[in-house]
Amino acid sequence: MVSRAVGCSSHAVGVPDTGADSIAVAAEPESEPPSNGGGGRDQTVAIRRASPTDIAALVRVEAACFATDRVAARSFSRLVAAASADVLVRTVADAVIGYALVLYRDGTGVARLYSFAVAPAHRRRGHARALLAAAVDAAVKRRCRCVRLEVRVDNVESQALYAASGFRQIGRYRDYYEDHADALRFEKPLGPPPSAAATALLDAAAVHRCSTGLSAGGGRAAPWTA
Repeated sequence: MVSRAVGCSSHAVGVPDTGADSIAVAAEPESEPPSNGGGGRDQTVAIRRASPTDIAALVRVEAACFATDRVAARSFSRLVAAASADVLVRTVADAVIGYALVLYRDGTGVARLYSFAVAPAHRRRGHARALLAAAVDAAVKRRCRCVRLEVRVDNVESQALYAASGFRQIGRYRDYYEDHADALRFEKPLGPPPSAAATALLDAAAVHRCSTGLSAGGGRAAPWTA
């Protein structure tokens, strides 16, 4: 599973960082069956906030999932430390196999799911669904009013996951991606709707280069299975 939006900001929502141990989506350990289908031991899986020691693993996941316009190690390092972002990693037997990157902009109350990826060898096992739930939970902890994202118009599998997770389509961007494909805009409400001024501010950010150093020139999404 891979998905990427366009547009972001480095200005955090005005809520203090909740700490490295604040994000969790399971009350008890989960497990992933062995990839060979044999009788080997289950592998414990978890979701946690990324740390500086995860940068190399994040870059490997990025390289496995995106052919172009990759998030660089320097950008990951900055985002992991930023108050304006939550970088969540999915681990299997303590190895990072996927991540979700959520960005926040001061004054909007809106979280933006900018990038979302699961390594090919670990797809079809529920990791994408778990990461999406964790990203939404992170936005709730920040007291955001909604989560927004963009997805390719032809990425029907991603759209199905978002719809099943409470997102609804709120718009369409023409000629949004590098190959001129359109993007659909999705939103999941978390509380009272944002003001018109906040919505306008977020829309303006979507068409400008991110101050975090991530590209605003075209996002990507590809078929995946949760």
